[in-house]
Amino acid sequence: LIMGYTGWPYMFTVLIGIAIMLFFVYFGGLWAVSITDVLQVILGLACLAVIIIVLRSVFGDVGWLWEKMSAPDWRLSFPGRMNVWSLKHPSYLTWLVLMVIGVAGNSYYWLRAVSCRGERAAQGSYLTAGLLYTFVVGIPFTIISLYALAKLGPEFFPAQAKPTAAWTVMARFLPDGVAGLIFVSALAASVSTSSTAILGAVSTASRDVYQRVFNPKASLRELLIVSRILTLVFGIAVLALCFYPGGPVFLFAFGFAFMVPPGLILFIAMAWRKLTPTAGFVSMLVGMISIIVWQLSPSLMKLGHQVWIGVVLTPVTAILLSYVTERKYYNEASWTLNPAGATGSETGPDITLTEQELQLLGAVRVG
Repeated sequence: LIMGYTGWPYMFTVLIGIAIMLFFVYFGGLWAVSITDVLQVILGLACLAVIIIVLRSVFGDVGWLWEKMSAPDWRLSFPGRMNVWSLKHPSYLTWLVLMVIGVAGNSYYWLRAVSCRGERAAQGSYLTAGLLYTFVVGIPFTIISLYALAKLGPEFFPAQAKPTAAWTVMARFLPDGVAGLIFVSALAASVSTSSTAILGAVSTASRDVYQRVFNPKASLRELLIVSRILTLVFGIAVLALCFYPGGPVFLFAFGFAFMVPPGLILFIAMAWRKLTPTAGFVSMLVGMISIIVWQLSPSLMKLGHQVWIGVVLTPVTAILLSYVTERKYYNEASWTLNPAGATGSETGPDITLTEQELQLLGAVRVG
């Protein structure tokens, strides 16, 4: 996005982006990311409305756009040039699996949900965001991309710029004020997305590895120091991966396939009470490892996208292992929340809470 507008070299753009992201994460944390997201959405929505109005005044209305897009090699009707049912990428079926199941298994979105002040706020914000993304963001982005193709032609992408940079490429033809708004919105989106991913990795490493394995009695100050060191370490790792063959876009796509096995387990757990924790964990590993093996085999990649081997092996492994591993007591078919006449271990010990404990639980309940 940034390169599409500025024309800066790749190395310089990556260094600037990583530096801004690390500064933001190091001193701001998750709450700063959440506040930035609010401002980013407000700025982005305003930007989308302004750019469509300006594009219409600079280039032409829908009639001009349709005239430019009426060449014989264009297919604007569904399904266009993309296959519907193919197991390869791109296809509508593969895209649907990656977006629906992959998003559900993405810790990025669960981190945002945890930062909400309550369960109702988390549910409402995700529903609202989905509607905004579909109608207020998705449709304008499509219109902007059509204007980019109509103005520059299909030979421009990807020869001179990547198709994903169409938004900022069009900013070159707009007034400076509007172009600056577009550039800031793109930069804010990049910083927000990357910083949340870094925070998720740092949180897992500091809590689940450092505190649980190496220092169970770590104080909050010690955890903060470790988190900041890990932030710098992961930032350097991200910088190195930006130069991986295929680029960060390839790694992003590969990582998205990785999120499908956790997403599948989430859906299976909601629909099937017999799933055990061991089966869920092992099946996720099986799915992820199979995706890696598939990706590393050129002959297998010719058969289809690597996500499909995970889609097959993850649920099969989860179901089979659930019949041979121990279940939690609340997964038994006979268990109910308050079984009549049950005592002892069936319902748990009788507990009398103090007034202070009740107040604390009430505070946790309302966030």
